[in-house]
Formats: sequence, C-alpha cells, structure tokens
Amino acid sequence: MLKSIISSVVKFFTYVLVAIVLLNCASFSQTRPNIPYAGPYPPSFNSLTESNPLLAQELGKLPEIQDGISSTEIVLLDKFAKLYYRDQAAFDRAFEKMCEAGIPEIRKYCSPLQAVFWLIEDGKIEGIKIVEYDQKVLLFEAWLKTGFEYNDEKGRWQDFGIVTDRLNSPELIEFYIRWDFTHCSQEKVGKFICPPQTPYRIFKSKKGNGESISHFAVYCLKKAGYKAKFIRVFGRKRSDYPHAASEYIDIDGKEYVIDILTGKAGIYTKEAYMRNFKIR
Repeated sequence: MLKSIISSVVKFFTYVLVAIVLLNCASFSQTRPNIPYAGPYPPSFNSLTESNPLLAQELGKLPEIQDGISSTEIVLLDKFAKLYYRDQAAFDRAFEKMCEAGIPEIRKYCSPLQAVFWLIEDGKIEGIKIVEYDQKVLLFEAWLKTGFEYNDEKGRWQDFGIVTDRLNSPELIEFYIRWDFTHCSQEKVGKFICPPQTPYRIFKSKKGNGESISHFAVYCLKKAGYKAKFIRVFGRKRSDYPHAASEYIDIDGKEYVIDILTGKAGIYTKEAYMRNFKIR
C-alpha cells in the first residue's frame, strides 16, 4: 500500500516538473540569420555570386561554410556550381521555392539549400531533382534515406540546438516529427506509459504521446519566429478521444494546425481542421 502511494506521489511530481519545464520552453530567443562567411571563396563560388547573388549569400550562411572552406569543401562548391550551370533557369526557379521555407529575417539559413549541399557531399547528386523541384522529395533524399540520427556518421542529427535551428518552417517540422518520432500512446517510455516530455527529452527518446510531440512542434515554431501554441482538441462525437495539436500563424497571416495523427496531410488550415474538431 505504502509502495503504491509513494509511486503515485512520484508520478504526480514528475508530471508537475515536466509541465513546469514545458511552460518555460517559451523563454528562449528566436534565431537570427547567420552572417554570410566573408571568404575567401573558390573561383566557382565567385561566378555564382555574379549569376545569383542571393544564392551565393544563402550558401555563405550554411553551417558547413560558416567555419571556413576546406579543400574538400572547395571541391563540393565546384560540384555545386556545375549543378547550377547545368540548368541555371531551372535552378533559379527551384531556389526561389527553397527560400520560401521559413522566415528569411529570422531563420539561421535556408534548410532545403543545406539538403542540396548534403546530397552533393554524400555523392548523391542524382537525388537532386531541380527541374521538377519538390521539397518533400528533397527531404526524403537528404533526410529520410540517411535515416536521420540512426545512420548519422557525420553527426548531423545529434545536437538538439542544431537540429531545431534546421527545423525552421512548419513543413520542415511536420516532416521531421512524422518520420523521426514514434507516437507511443500504448507503449512504455521509462516507468510510465507516455509520460509528458520536454522538447529536449522527446528529441532524445524519439517516442512520445501527442501532447509531447505537439509541444516539440510549438517549440520549433516559436524558435523559428512563428506565433504558435499548444491546443487540446476533441472530435465532434462524444465518444472521440481527446488529443493534442499545434496551432500557428503562418507568414500569410492565416491560422494553421499541425496534427500528424489525424491524417496524411499533417498541416491543415484551422478553418478546415475545425470542421472535424473542437478546441477544449
């Protein structure tokens, strides 16, 4: 009996502690754009600067370039330039779409452009579909096929701060949590079945309930400069079980919801979402 009471008390305070930490997650600062690396750059980069100054500037913001350009990275930039000039018009169009990911005034860098750089670095240029550019296809090639942190020889997915810097748009966040997190409503995590977790803890465990996943999404959204909040929602039927989601305002001024458990879309306009759900 005493053991049961102690266990209940410990469980209660665990939930309270995690709840406090989750509330404090909003106390961090938004990211700021990286200052483009000043150089020197190889000749191939200088030609890119003349052809597409914004592209060159965004390349200079990538973490891979920020600490200086090694002999290996000179080769990679040469390959990048060759890819660019293979079909300059198509690449310019694709780059415009890449730049739509996130808020340029706040994001550290353009994450889809980094994904292109990774594919070149990994010797998988054939996976870059520039003429028929699609962000999800690019992420499948550069993120999912490498298995995120499960096959991460280069250490790209190990650091919480670095990864959440990269997840700087709603679409990038939705893709990551859909393919790298496991929803564990019926699965044990530690001592308890789906205890609430901080964004950092679910990042490490890769398993969590809808509430923890939604808090992680809100954390990333706020860090990326979006106005976002956690919501608890119910289906229209009385028998529908409540679950959690993430609401945010996009750069178009409209309200959206991230909910990977509801269907294939993952991101919905709030207006469409509320046809099937109501907020508690």
